[in-house]
Amino acid sequence: MVAATIDKGGLASLRQFVTQFNPRFDIGAMDDNTINDFAQWGPRRTFVPQLFLIDKTGVIRNQAMGTDPMLEEDQLTHLRAAVNELMHLTPAAPKAPAATSAAKKK
Repeated sequence: MVAATIDKGGLASLRQFVTQFNPRFDIGAMDDNTINDFAQWGPRRTFVPQLFLIDKTGVIRNQAMGTDPMLEEDQLTHLRAAVNELMHLTPAAPKAPAATSAAKKK
């Protein structure tokens, strides 16, 4: 688990949060352009908090924003269900190599 702040207060706010809550996961900071590229938001208003579930290949598989039910009521149940679903996804099978002309003649 990792976290990132997009707070305009930047590193000062982040240091205060870490001192107050002593989280057991890594936290960094992102500027507007970085988070917009990462989250693929485009030029629309965003809400916080944001939650991204990312698979082991780096693909965002689930995303919840602000008032999404996953973030409002019974968060733990919703999050566990989403993580369990993600853990049971099977990766796409690799494509078979294209047949060569020599293989076609046999």
